[in-house]
Amino acid sequence: MPKLSERMRRSFLWAGLWTIAVVVGCICYYNLQNVLGVLVGMFFLATLLLPAIILLVCFLVALFKEKPKLPSIFGMVLVITLSALFISGVGIQWGSIARFYLEKWNYESTVAQILSAQNDEERKSICAGKCKVEVGDNGKPEQIIFPWTRVDVLVGWYGIVYDPTDKILRAHKAEQERRNGGSFNPSIKRIFFEAPLLGAERLSGNWYFCYLWHD
Repeated sequence: MPKLSERMRRSFLWAGLWTIAVVVGCICYYNLQNVLGVLVGMFFLATLLLPAIILLVCFLVALFKEKPKLPSIFGMVLVITLSALFISGVGIQWGSIARFYLEKWNYESTVAQILSAQNDEERKSICAGKCKVEVGDNGKPEQIIFPWTRVDVLVGWYGIVYDPTDKILRAHKAEQERRNGGSFNPSIKRIFFEAPLLGAERLSGNWYFCYLWHD
């Protein structure tokens, strides 16, 4: 069985490091957006997509100069697939889900403490800047959000919401119907944490990934 050349081994080494960078970038996308704001797209273009083009050219050259051909084809497929997943947003979506499950135990612990708190001051002390609580008419917590980004006047903000009332889900469905030409239903709550809800995706049980506009 033919051995890989030194050039091909180096190409796969850089492709492996690039793959790790893409995975980490997808998981930490909203952390970086919190730092870079609207420039996060340009950052990923420079740090992930430009290296992808270089790797693709290297594998393409190797396809014509190296034997066997299969490693070069595999490398090209790897680079094209990961780049397509990232550009389409699917990779970022998967990364967000992975980040949620990595941090879920901490969210659940905080929610349990908030639900057992006796008053608003105690709930604020538990959140300590890492979450916000939406209280219902009965004075009890209805939704709890763990913001992933700061409030941005250009792009709004994102966060993980715990909502056992399903009001987030109803608001999301109502917003989708309105965008598709349906009528506006004023009876459905659309303002959460003093901001309009623009979108939501159920992650697990009562947990949602939410996109909100600024107040």
